[in-house]
Amino acid sequence: MRKLLVRSKTLCLVMPNDTVAVEVTEKLTAWGRLTLVPSFPGADLIMEIARAVEPLKTISEFRDEGFERGTAFTARVWHRRSGVELWSTSKGANWRSSEPDGAWSARQITEEFEKFFDNAAGGGLPRK
Repeated sequence: MRKLLVRSKTLCLVMPNDTVAVEVTEKLTAWGRLTLVPSFPGADLIMEIARAVEPLKTISEFRDEGFERGTAFTARVWHRRSGVELWSTSKGANWRSSEPDGAWSARQITEEFEKFFDNAAGGGLPRK
């Protein structure tokens, strides 16, 4: 797995909405370890973020507590050529946030991926 990460230079994003895409793109660009590419053929890694439907309470219970409806997201990263899944996570919505749908979860997912990548690669990869 470490070899796949260390050799990876490019990442293609598959996102559920524009809010998530903007948040993830901005954070990964600032991080600078991977070059973002627009399509699968040019990517070493693929990151897919999708909505997860896993309610812990009913919507009426959340509204009774003063929360607005939020959405949980799952994410996974795999190596395009080998098909090996390298990382996955899920993040619940920040129900108290007034941000657009998915913004908080997208930032949490991206931060977790960056830490995973840096740790797995031994921190020896230069930033762009």
